[in-house]
Amino acid sequence: MTKKKLNVVMFSGGRGNDTLVKLLKKYSNISLNIIVNAYDDGLSTGRIRNCINDILGPSDVRKNIARLMNTDSDNLKTLQSLIEYRLPLNLTHEIGVSILDKVISLNFQDLPVEIEEYFSNLSFKKIKSIVPILELFVTYLEKNNKYFDFSDCSIGNILFAGFFIKTKSFNKAIKEFSLLCEIENRVFNVTNGANKILVGLKNDGQFLVDESSIVSNKSKETFRNIYLLDEYLSENQEFQISKIENIEAKHVFLQKLETLPAINPEIIDIISESELIIYCPGTQHSSLFPSYLTSGLGKLISANKNAEKIFISNIQKDNDIVGENVNSLLDKFFYFMNEKNLSNSGNNNLVSKFFIQKPKDLDSEYLKFDKSQFKWGLDSIIECDWEIGDGRHFGKFIFKEILNVIEESLRKNVDPFHHTVSIIIPCLNEEKTVQKVLKELTYLSFNKLGISKEIIFVDGGSTDNSLNIAKNIDGIKIIELKNKGRGESLLAGVSESKGDIIAFFPSDGEYFANDLINLVAAVKEGVFKVVYGSRLVKCVNLKSTLKIIYRDNKFGYLISKYGGMLLSILSLIKYNRYISDILTSIKVFDKDLFNSFNLKSKGVELEGELVKKVSKSNSYLLELPIDYNPRSLKDGKKITVLDGIKTIKEILF
Repeated sequence: MTKKKLNVVMFSGGRGNDTLVKLLKKYSNISLNIIVNAYDDGLSTGRIRNCINDILGPSDVRKNIARLMNTDSDNLKTLQSLIEYRLPLNLTHEIGVSILDKVISLNFQDLPVEIEEYFSNLSFKKIKSIVPILELFVTYLEKNNKYFDFSDCSIGNILFAGFFIKTKSFNKAIKEFSLLCEIENRVFNVTNGANKILVGLKNDGQFLVDESSIVSNKSKETFRNIYLLDEYLSENQEFQISKIENIEAKHVFLQKLETLPAINPEIIDIISESELIIYCPGTQHSSLFPSYLTSGLGKLISANKNAEKIFISNIQKDNDIVGENVNSLLDKFFYFMNEKNLSNSGNNNLVSKFFIQKPKDLDSEYLKFDKSQFKWGLDSIIECDWEIGDGRHFGKFIFKEILNVIEESLRKNVDPFHHTVSIIIPCLNEEKTVQKVLKELTYLSFNKLGISKEIIFVDGGSTDNSLNIAKNIDGIKIIELKNKGRGESLLAGVSESKGDIIAFFPSDGEYFANDLINLVAAVKEGVFKVVYGSRLVKCVNLKSTLKIIYRDNKFGYLISKYGGMLLSILSLIKYNRYISDILTSIKVFDKDLFNSFNLKSKGVELEGELVKKVSKSNSYLLELPIDYNPRSLKDGKKITVLDGIKTIKEILF
């Protein structure tokens, strides 16, 4: 029996939510429907709209379809590259037409190198599907005596224009383009396809004549409003609005010209039956707010009482939201969803969860959020550090939280998903080894496991050059502590981590970075939630190894040899589980399980507390063999007899 898929609707722009889309499309039990608006009229997209009557802007449609394609297929991967390929700059009409004519005649010689390569690698069946569509575009130009500037225009936009000429419908063209690209999920234009022009008005009275102006405008003044017009303003109308001094009078002038587009009939059932609706972040006044300004859309979403509805806030201020904050963007979201009806701009069952950036030392580039001004119930806020850097959302982290919403609120079982391993490296005076260790971890790749990594270096108060060395290595997150033990350092690293897999790795050079891959893989598969790297499984002669460490220190040798055995025996007696290497410094955990332990230990005794908490959680602890390069006390070995006694105490009490 086929498992019913979870119906997901995503309101999105162009490429801003790339990671999230790619993860959702790969999830076998999710049916993804991406909804965009097509008011883009910048650059080559604008030239297509000027050239072909009544066509909307295809760019965001093309971008979303391209990233939904199955790139495991060489043929489709080549097609994806072709439709995303942009023709050279300063390409004239004549040269552009000659390139298309050669493709139409199946003469791939003397074409731009990339185009020649793409068509050489495409299947003949796919070429036969493309050629007639390109021919329609060329014929249209000739028949209507149209001049088209091909400079920097994507092949995908030209193909889409050909489909529009064939079908005479923007929404039908999306279907045809999707069939060509063989996508399993769907992309929809939010409206019925009527040609609309997006314009804007700022609070200083500045009128923005088109979507391109809205995107590129860098004024710090906020938007008074946006409007969807049936056509571009005439020179006379622009002159009239320029003479109006009062901002409200300008608003009234534009409001009278506005007519809201009808909703795309294809998305009515899809939204009504969806179980999860996601409002993505992005360029709000061009990519998102205009989508919501569609007749009947807000009421349709509100009428779906069964879906979870997640609003994901922007983190930093794009050009179009300089001067805004999270609260003002939320006010605008509801305003546009309610078709500019201020008296009906409450939640109205439009959002159930708000994903908002957790406050930190925010500078002027970050959007502020005032909880005291939040109007829709604080229990609906999920506040996290969603940022991966430069104001970009950490798509994998968001996806994980979305899966949590699906499981907890919709009570739908979803396959386990792990997205990132956070490698936490505690350090105290390890200047001889820290650079080598961090470099090896930087080069370490988990791509074969399909997960990302972050490296968190936690300095417990080094008095040597360890911290400065770490700061000079790119890609390392640094946490500085003062006089903190191993336990405190590890827990500080976990508290700042974004990964859903936690790995501990020492800075002393005794362990090998490559061993982490097998340990992380065991947790990533979802079968094991705790994995220890055991030094003893591969140890042929424990006596020889300990003599390297303790040399002539017989007391230290005996304590280490029998102390380690004692810890393992106590674990067996107390918790009925034998762990060969409790004090190993390389360990991997599922983060949710680790956080549930509520650990308190400050030093090495954390290892004993871990044994106790893992045992009480009834979680299976897997030990895997690792390699080990022991160092002597002279070289910096730090564990003491007192550490061992504290660890015993933690295991027993």
